[in-house]
Amino acid sequence: MQERDAATRFIKKVFPEAEVNAVQVDERPIRVKINYEGEEVVDVKQQDLFGKYGWPAEKEIVSALTTLKESKQLE
Repeated sequence: MQERDAATRFIKKVFPEAEVNAVQVDERPIRVKINYEGEEVVDVKQQDLFGKYGWPAEKEIVSALTTLKESKQLE
């Protein structure tokens, strides 16, 4: 739950009005994948969304989403 909330927070940093839907799949190792219109934008390790590690995935997620926003001229 904590990881989903962190990922959602990072997405909304770039896309404040985004609708975020979480789907849990039974895969190992656990990864968090962010897609836009069926295309994968970023894929990070779940543990990189843990607050106790300082959310190391934040920079990668925000950077990938900012690049997406600029390339598709999204608002």
